[in-house]
Amino acid sequence: MKVKKLTKDRLLIPEWNGNRDLPKDEQIEIDITKFPTVSESGSYKKMSFTGDGSIAISYPNDATMLLRHVGNIKNLEDDEVISNGKALSSSDNLIFEGLITEIRTYILEAAELLELGEK
Repeated sequence: MKVKKLTKDRLLIPEWNGNRDLPKDEQIEIDITKFPTVSESGSYKKMSFTGDGSIAISYPNDATMLLRHVGNIKNLEDDEVISNGKALSSSDNLIFEGLITEIRTYILEAAELLELGEK
């Protein structure tokens, strides 16, 4: 099976909380410093079987992911300016959970299967 690597922009403009509807100079911008390796991504997303046989997915290392892969953050603040992944990972404002989920999804979406006949 052949897969292709997605080329992704290292600047993420999240949809979270209507961000993309704001004027460009007010939008949150997130600098992705690097995308995870295969072994790193495996530590960010865990799958396990539950007692009824279904699969449970958990994300036990969001703080580590933010520290390793998110650099500068522009235009994000609550009581203080949140200027990088480290500050976001240590925030106690739970409203940022949706933003972190969007960042995680963006970072971990790394490859897709090729369609039949595609090279």
